[in-house]
Amino acid sequence: MSSQHRRFAELVAWASNSLGADALSVNVVRATHGVAPTNVALNADRLATVLYTVAAKYLSHHGLMESNDLWSTVGELQQAVRNIAPEPIGSCLPLISVASRNHIEEIWSAFSAEDSELFSDARTVGYAYQYFRLPSRKQAQKNAQSADKQMDTEQLAAFTQLYTPYWVVDFLLQNTLLPQLSPDLRARLANHWLIENAPNEFSRTTSDITVLDPACGAGHFLHDAFSNLVECHKLTGETSQQSARRAITQIHGADIDVIALHAAALTLLIKFKQTCGEFPREPWSCLTVVDADALGSLSRSLAKDHPLNQSYSVIVTNPPYIGRRLITRELKTALKQEYPGSAHDLAAPFVVRALEQLQPGGRLGFITQASLLSLPSFQSLREDLLEHDSLKVVVDLGTGVFPLQAGDKVNSVLLVAEAPVPPKNGGTLVRNGSSAQAVFVDLSQLEDKEDSLRLICRAPDRSAESAVFIRDQSEFQRTPFSAFHYKCPPPIQELLLSPQTLESIADVRQGLATTDNQRFLRYMWEVDPKEIGTTWFPYVKGAGSERWTSPVLNVVNFADNGREIKETVANKYPYLNGKTAWVVKNEQYYFRAGLCFSFVSTEQFCARILPAGCIFDVAASALFPAGDSSDFLLAYLNSTLIRSICKLLNPTINMQVGDVKRVPLLSFNAESKHALAQLARACVDAKARLDSFTQPHFRLTDSFPLATTLNSDDPESSFNRLSSQIVDLNDRLNTYEQNIDQIMLQQCMEALSPSKSDRASILRWLSDCDYPPVAHPAKLMSKAQVAEFAVFQAVTKQILVSKDGPVQSIELGFSQPSVKWAEENLGTSLSSFLTKRLPTVASKVFKGKLPAWFDATVVSRQLDLSTSDGRR
Repeated sequence: MSSQHRRFAELVAWASNSLGADALSVNVVRATHGVAPTNVALNADRLATVLYTVAAKYLSHHGLMESNDLWSTVGELQQAVRNIAPEPIGSCLPLISVASRNHIEEIWSAFSAEDSELFSDARTVGYAYQYFRLPSRKQAQKNAQSADKQMDTEQLAAFTQLYTPYWVVDFLLQNTLLPQLSPDLRARLANHWLIENAPNEFSRTTSDITVLDPACGAGHFLHDAFSNLVECHKLTGETSQQSARRAITQIHGADIDVIALHAAALTLLIKFKQTCGEFPREPWSCLTVVDADALGSLSRSLAKDHPLNQSYSVIVTNPPYIGRRLITRELKTALKQEYPGSAHDLAAPFVVRALEQLQPGGRLGFITQASLLSLPSFQSLREDLLEHDSLKVVVDLGTGVFPLQAGDKVNSVLLVAEAPVPPKNGGTLVRNGSSAQAVFVDLSQLEDKEDSLRLICRAPDRSAESAVFIRDQSEFQRTPFSAFHYKCPPPIQELLLSPQTLESIADVRQGLATTDNQRFLRYMWEVDPKEIGTTWFPYVKGAGSERWTSPVLNVVNFADNGREIKETVANKYPYLNGKTAWVVKNEQYYFRAGLCFSFVSTEQFCARILPAGCIFDVAASALFPAGDSSDFLLAYLNSTLIRSICKLLNPTINMQVGDVKRVPLLSFNAESKHALAQLARACVDAKARLDSFTQPHFRLTDSFPLATTLNSDDPESSFNRLSSQIVDLNDRLNTYEQNIDQIMLQQCMEALSPSKSDRASILRWLSDCDYPPVAHPAKLMSKAQVAEFAVFQAVTKQILVSKDGPVQSIELGFSQPSVKWAEENLGTSLSSFLTKRLPTVASKVFKGKLPAWFDATVVSRQLDLSTSDGRR
């Protein structure tokens, strides 16, 4: 499908760029009909030419062109849309000018036999509009990166214009509409996407079904809803004409994009024509243009008889994927007032509003962001859904769902939920079927999501499929943030509720925020060593995914007990009334040994040692265990089990102090605790030795391992031994971590006493959560990099030896074979390397902040490379 879409997009781009009609501002159309204007200035004649040629091609493909005259067919289509669509939708695109007649023929001729499958589906009209608007979408994406990120209506429509793939539309409609029909009727309809987990105890007649898409775009969902309803009516004995006329009154779509609605009207028109062989005779009321600045489809204050103020049995949509920072101030304010618990983006309020509009027993089907499943910002929405409605189906799709949008890192999820049904004997609404259970499907790591989901839907026993999880939704009411951790085994969910947490055996504290790092922080090599410990103090910052240990390279100006920092804080935040401890936090814990963890880590939670004598940063908050349990806790926290649990506690890349406090504690016997502590010390030692090969060396007491190792009479053998040593250290570190995981798993099983099936689910969950083995940067160094850093270390060491006096010449101290080996792997002479490349290497190693005693340019000029005693 992607190759077809790519070719179609190219054809549309060619057509839109090759036509020469003048641009027409859509503002004129919108203003004429009292609709808020936009900034769009689309070439409307060009767009109309593309859309109506595609529509005519669809009619031709299905043998529905009543005339061989293409121009007459296009004119007939344009007039028909104006007859059926309400204003301003019907006339928002102009009648195609006579001058464009030849262009219609050109576009028609550009489509070949290989494109025939595109025109088997009327929704191709919608994709033609999406691809026509690709330049506008790219511009909106570019604008989103600018300083002024707020979007007007037009930019919002372009930015969020990702129309739903056909198979997603089919899946959501079959799982929302079909379950509400009688079993007999449902069995007679195409139901290959149905993944219902239990029979419904409630059903409606076909005539009682009503469908809403509150963000319908070009009408993909409306098209399928119309088709499904037509088939239902025909199965109950109505003619095609009767079925089409009735079905069109049972669907409704709304959008902020008036031209998208015009494309939706055209799509429904040609589908109607295919269904009953004629164009409709009566105007339609199934499409509504809304004003984005007044909440649009999300408004709760519309007129009583407004289509968006009615209840529906099916609500399906692909809502906008956009956060608060990109929408207008007016819309932000309105969202906060109307949807206070879900105002962080536009998608969440659409779900909330849809749940409100569902009829008893009605269903919603959304494709939206997968962050809805677990992010804390969606907690209010999840709690509301769990309390009042029933989860039915959730398909975790991951990325790559939308055609031609591989660059968009959109993680998508399909969500089907059901409103409570009226009880048979009256009274309070109740949940339908086997109330608590929902089907979760994990396709996030699969490439062919469409075929994978189709196979699961057809499987005779879906619960046996490895990607399928059946969960009681009451489980999620007890998880942190009510997150839908569907892959997490029930015993692990119970463990999260344990009263024994990390907070009971360790103080977890946030670190210092200087408020001005540029002023108060330096690298150690930037300051006078004599001032370290008096003015400048070792400072531990966040280290991303580093665990076990990490070099301490920074210092902070904390002279006079942090006087300057505290004065700055007091001046910057006068409302604190001098209470600087709100920012200079937990001062009583400074300089104490403990553990620390990074606030930001793409690999989730990672713990490392906090050496004594250091101050810790807000991005490297710390733990101070009671007694001598630091080594044990270091192993415990870096195990796959606990790191995976941390991901449940906070699924974002930002691990907070409060999250770490809630980490559950398992019971351990003395032997296991001792073994974990020993393994932690071994991990720290291996990691520190690996770090020594890549970290900056700026003190004479440093080891300079590369320069020392390669200065030999057989540097190739020395390099091989060095490589073997690094690989061995890396492998040992991985082995230690595996041993930790084995002990943790054993203790977990003993503590939880899971059933056989739960034990299998725990092992499966841990396998899915497993982190890749350590691949330290030292292991990845090439010969050229080793030669580069060996020479650099030798230069640095000699400068340090001579730095207190004038530098006249410096001997590298390399043997003749070492010089030859270095030059071969550097690809240049040492003199050339020192002159041309050493400054770049120095800047890289010292992170762009060269020590005062190391000016790489000066050094390269002063190095004496003359031969002395067989050395250079």
